[in-house]
Amino acid sequence: MNRNNLFENEYDELCSKVIHGYNLLLDMGSQYLSNSIKQSSKVLSIGCGTANEILAMKRQQSQWSFIGFDISSEMIDIANNKISSSNIKNVQLIKSDIFGINESEFDAAFLSLVLARIKGDDKKIDFLRKISEKLSNGAKLIYIDYFIDHNHLILQENIWVNNAYKNGLSTEFVNNALTFGKNELHFNTVDQSLNNFKIAGFNNPVLCASANMYKCYMFTKER
Repeated sequence: MNRNNLFENEYDELCSKVIHGYNLLLDMGSQYLSNSIKQSSKVLSIGCGTANEILAMKRQQSQWSFIGFDISSEMIDIANNKISSSNIKNVQLIKSDIFGINESEFDAAFLSLVLARIKGDDKKIDFLRKISEKLSNGAKLIYIDYFIDHNHLILQENIWVNNAYKNGLSTEFVNNALTFGKNELHFNTVDQSLNNFKIAGFNNPVLCASANMYKCYMFTKER
């Protein structure tokens, strides 16, 4: 969903209402990462939003250091306030896209609900390659997204809508979200996504968690 079309102060609440198993996906991705990289690791949070994924990872491993970036200044402000109030150390948040990140040799990266904003597999692969350039050989990448099944698109939409209504979202919000999703978001099937990551140099996909149409994978950057 387009965060720019949502009230930033309501973003966290909306995520929990429209994304099946939102906290489960973050927690399981963080747990897999915690068991795969060292305690002194440096982690890149891509499109960090309000820092939910950073907080989930810090709960697993407090010694990790983080650089998170997002193109939304409002999101970065909220994230900084959450990090400050949680008294968390070794977190740097930057209003930027990936081209503004000068550091490299990250031990891991977290990519959640970002790729759907990119249209076309070629552009998605290019973006993944830019991420790869920031990572050390053998680094881990956690990826969370919504995946489509072309044989059951109507069923998927109905489940999403029912869940949104069940959690108290208005008809106006649901209709606007569906219109935005159809016009602005570009979801892939699982097979498409796995192939894009492979082409970009990420292998050994491990399914960390699955919550209806949403899944969490861990990949390894080729050495």
